[in-house]
Amino acid sequence: MKQLAKTQTWAWKFIALFFIILFGQIANAQQSLLTIRAKTKNVDIKDGTIFQKNIWNLSPEAKPDTY
Repeated sequence: MKQLAKTQTWAWKFIALFFIILFGQIANAQQSLLTIRAKTKNVDIKDGTIFQKNIWNLSPEAKPDTY
């Protein structure tokens, strides 16, 4: 009977640890969006190695204005 109680206690601790790690990873995976401060509405975009000049217009009304 003692062995069964030890096994059940260990199992509950393992399950609790699993969920703590899982929720910790989910909370840590959230990325915050970068804020662009610009004086003009036209923006140059460098996406990896590709550079495009005046390709995107910033829109302050759109929240968030995503590329």
